[in-house]
Amino acid sequence: NRTLRHIAESTGGRFWAAESPERLRQTFAAIAEAMSHRYVLRYEPQAGRSPGWHRLELKLRGKSGRIEARRGYWVGSR
Repeated sequence: NRTLRHIAESTGGRFWAAESPERLRQTFAAIAEAMSHRYVLRYEPQAGRSPGWHRLELKLRGKSGRIEARRGYWVGSR
């Protein structure tokens, strides 16, 4: 589970676990609730970015909340 959690969170997602059929129902209900409070932001990097890892940072201004997002993106060499 630790590896799956790491993959999900490092790509901007969330890891959900369900150890039993009853927990599975609760987990699906929690996912449906979370999906009703989502926004999608799009970011297009400028052309000509240097190859390598580019960190992204998102912050809320004047509001409280939780942000789940990718930590950055990779630009391959040309």
